Amino acid sequence: MSIFDRIRGLFGGASENGEGGDGSRAAGRGPDSDEMIPCEEALRLVHEYLDGELDGVPHKQVKRHFDVCGRCYPHLKLETSYREAVRRASAGEEAPPELRAKVARLLAEAQAED
Repeated sequence: MSIFDRIRGLFGGASENGEGGDGSRAAGRGPDSDEMIPCEEALRLVHEYLDGELDGVPHKQVKRHFDVCGRCYPHLKLETSYREAVRRASAGEEAPPELRAKVARLLAEAQAED
């Protein structure tokens, strides 16, 4: 097994022979397993994770993945920030005047370039 297979196994990815880094099959995870879920699964579950509506995958497995995966964590932060912005907008909060002015300036510059 190559070093890349071992690293992939740390993040729940299967090696070329279909096994995780510890030799166990990724599909054979039990509901109480501490094994890392694959990136693809974590990203697919980001909305359910944030909504507290995970079904079939323990919350701690998804949390653990986002806590340690540098590739997936930015997706979680982006989704969290987006949801917070939507919440603020729906609560009637407005962007600060300096931010609105900056966005208006950038839009005007972009239109002038076209």
